[in-house]
Amino acid sequence: FMRTFYVWDSTQGTGALNTRTIAGSIPYEAFRMLSEIVGLSLVDAQKLWLYLCFATSGLSMYYLVSMFVNWKNRRVACLTGGMIYMMNEYVALFLVPDFYFFNFYSFLPLILGLYIKGIRENKNMTYAFLLCCVWTITTNSIFVDPVFAVSEWAVIVLFLMYRVLV
Repeated sequence: FMRTFYVWDSTQGTGALNTRTIAGSIPYEAFRMLSEIVGLSLVDAQKLWLYLCFATSGLSMYYLVSMFVNWKNRRVACLTGGMIYMMNEYVALFLVPDFYFFNFYSFLPLILGLYIKGIRENKNMTYAFLLCCVWTITTNSIFVDPVFAVSEWAVIVLFLMYRVLV
């Protein structure tokens, strides 16, 4: 964890600059630091990290699907959507998810669901502040890579354009 705060990273072999990955690795490294303080072994910490990745992605998609489904068997539809999102082929390629996976893949449905709820119900500034806090804590560290920033903002802007046009 302490090594990530230094610009020079000699573990890359050539001693290349590591400034781009510092911000992205802070949530993962903070989790590893907390698990070490608690006394978890590395194997148990990795198991917990993997469980958190899958559980938060399923719960986030459950919440997002619940924003769109209003019929009688709503929970079945939400549970099915969450399970499909957790266990799709894209996830199967990542045997050990990294911090980008956890931030972007797991929390994007939650952020989009909170955004949709705020627009539909005309929430006040307190709700917007809460959404920004959730957004900052969960995904702000991946914005060092422009691909993730553009991808996340594209989803939100496309929904806003759809909402304005419809």
